Amino acid sequence: VGLMLKRIEAQTSMIIGAFLAIASYLIASQAHTYGVMLAAFMIMGAALAMSTLVPAQVVIANWFEERLRGTAFGIAAAGTAFGGFAMVLAADAAVRWWEWRGAYLASIVPIVLIVIPVIVILVRSSPPGGAAHADAHGELPGLEIAEGFRSSSFWLIMAAYACYGFAVGLPVAHVIPYFMTIGMTPHGAAMLIVWYELIGTVAALLMGLFGDRLGG
Repeated sequence: VGLMLKRIEAQTSMIIGAFLAIASYLIASQAHTYGVMLAAFMIMGAALAMSTLVPAQVVIANWFEERLRGTAFGIAAAGTAFGGFAMVLAADAAVRWWEWRGAYLASIVPIVLIVIPVIVILVRSSPPGGAAHADAHGELPGLEIAEGFRSSSFWLIMAAYACYGFAVGLPVAHVIPYFMTIGMTPHGAAMLIVWYELIGTVAALLMGLFGDRLGG
């Protein structure tokens, strides 16, 4: 997706991702086998990559000066966490009202009514005058891709992201099933994720502000 965003607008990537998410929910709602559900979530992985933080980072980097970029990234990350908070509440209610197949179909509604219109109306890769951090000749600071791959800093960041993915993703994926096995109701287990997302919202805002104060 990162390479693709050098050739297409962030708006285009996000719209494609939104439609992939719709397709994923439709497939998941009709799944009768593990393979079909796995395929649905593989599509959702591509949808998230194309429509969430990857293109959002491009937009933020182009629209905001360096001194404000940490705060802007923090707000974007907080939006992701808050969206998780709201959607877990909505999905929990939808499962209780319409069972899990209906909940997948209900998840399409905010994408159609909110996400796609907001992307079409508001999202642009760069401001009209060019990136906020471009120099007088319109050139952007930083390294080319090949130079980045040869940088130890790049690989340290990659390692940090990998550790974060395992440290956070693996436990969260098993929180609800685990607490259900020890007697908690599905609703009660879902509320644990709600608190996780709510705390993440606040933490992302604070870390964004903190990053700007540190200068990076």
